[in-house]
Order: sequence, then structure tokens, then C-alpha cells
Amino acid sequence: MQRFNIRHIRVVLHLFRAHYRQAPLQAAAIVIGIVLAVTLFVAVQAINLNAKRSYAESTEQLSAQATHLILPLSGQRYLSQSLYFLLKQHGLSDSLPVIEGRVSDSKGRSLSVQGSDLIAAISSIDRNQSKATNTREVSIFNDGLPIAELLMGKPIILMSQSQFIRMGSRAELTLNDIKTQVIPLPDEWQLGNRLLTDISFAQQLLNKHEQLSYIAVFEGAINHKDKWIQLLNERAKWVSNNQSADLRSLTDSFHLNLTAMSLLAFLVGLFVVA
Repeated sequence: MQRFNIRHIRVVLHLFRAHYRQAPLQAAAIVIGIVLAVTLFVAVQAINLNAKRSYAESTEQLSAQATHLILPLSGQRYLSQSLYFLLKQHGLSDSLPVIEGRVSDSKGRSLSVQGSDLIAAISSIDRNQSKATNTREVSIFNDGLPIAELLMGKPIILMSQSQFIRMGSRAELTLNDIKTQVIPLPDEWQLGNRLLTDISFAQQLLNKHEQLSYIAVFEGAINHKDKWIQLLNERAKWVSNNQSADLRSLTDSFHLNLTAMSLLAFLVGLFVVA
């Protein structure tokens, strides 16, 4: 029985070879169709994975997703840092001041920089991780962070290990003509492609002293929402952060379209084979 099966397979292969010798264009079309279908499918999986990674990195750096944002009024680009201190004095502890912008290195590359209160940011991650399981612990005492130097506003930036490798694994960069020490951190810190530093050094890099781009407000602070809005007193606006839901919806739609494209490519390949 086994010998018969082997002979049958050999006959079938011989017939296919004889047929496609007479129809080389059909053989080429079949091969091209299969290769394109497999390539598109692999590309779709890679794009989906990258989209999911981008979604994971869309949170505030080193912290949980903000539920609300305090933004400058229309026509203004920045908030006064004194507003953040005022809110802190009145008990708004579950918040994070952020300054962000772009800088250039010695090679002319434009890089995104975000500065925040690192202690507040990492404390937020600690609270978030205490509610989760099976996650790698991220702490200010892990990975050799020079906390004292960072808080003193020394020229130090943090970046993900992946970004560090892509930029040539250099321990020092010149950003906006300032020599800056680079410290790579594991990708679990979710830094993405952005550079992170303490807010005081970020303000120096961006030449935005005592200014903030926005204040991120987390879930624990929304119980006294009316109190914070009253304290803002037309100096800033309080808005809901819908970025998470919008990005999730867009990502799901994107995945559905790409998956449909990959399935269509496979059907076309099967049709060509048939």
C-alpha cells in the first residue's frame, strides 16, 4: 500500500511537471500568487503587531492612561507651571505635569522629547501595577536609574532599549547644542520612540522655562472634578481624554481591513492555482 502511494505521488508530480512545462506562464502566475499572498499575510501580522505596540505606548510615559487633561485655553500653547503647584496645594495629587516638544541632535535628526515629574510618573506606575498580575515590576530603584541626578535637572535622558540600538547605542547625544547623557531602559517601561527626562531639564532643552504643555489627571482625582474646574478659574480647560477609546476603535477597524485584504489575497492565490 505504501509503495502504491509513493508511485501514485510520483505519477502526479510527473504529470504536473509535464503540464507546466507546456504552460510556463501559468506556473509563474501560481508561484507569484502564492508568494504575494504569503508576503501580504506576513506584512499584515507585522503591521497589526506594530499597531498594538503603538497603542500600548500611547499612555503617558511611565504612567497609566490619563482620564482627563488640563489644557491651555484656545489661542495659547502652554500652561503656567504655577497652576500645577496651585492644584497640588489644594490636593490634586493624582496628576502629572508634562512638557513636550521636538529637539535636534548633532546629525540633524528631529526627536520627540517629553519631560515630566518622574517621581509622580513612576509612583503612578507602581499604583497601576499593584492592581495587575503577572507583570514585570517597574520601580525607580530598578535598572540603575540615577534618580538624584535626574531630579537635579542634570542633562540626562531616558530612552527605550530598542530606540537606543536604532540610534547607534551612543552613551551621549548632543541635543539642541547641549551634551546629554543617554540611559537606555527595558522596553517594558513603554517609552516608545520618545525621549524622557525630568521636567526641569526638558524645559531647558525646549527653552520653555516654567511652562507646561498639559497636566494629565488620573482616575483617582475625578471624584472632586467640580473642585478642580473651579480652581482653574478660566486659566485652563478641563477635558476628557478620549484618545484611548478613539485609538482602540481605529486600531480594530484597521486590523479588520488588513485581515480582509490578506484573506482576499489567499482566495486570489487559490483561484489562480485552480
